[in-house]
Amino acid sequence: LNHLGIFDGDYLVVDKSLTPAHQNIVIVILNGQLTIKQILKMPPTGWALQGGLETEPHAITEETQIWGVVKWVLHKV
Repeated sequence: LNHLGIFDGDYLVVDKSLTPAHQNIVIVILNGQLTIKQILKMPPTGWALQGGLETEPHAITEETQIWGVVKWVLHKV
């Protein structure tokens, strides 16, 4: 997730009350696990999630659970 400015050991401040917007970094529950993704508006089909520059975006379905929007990344020194 280095391309998103998030590195191993960083702390994330997440707001669960926000509605995600294009290019927000979000915490998502996939297969019962919390993971970090970027949400993208993909006209005309809707919204998608992308995990890295080398991966293709995946469509958001009814089963996708967005847990919250990352508001701050605190880097560990």
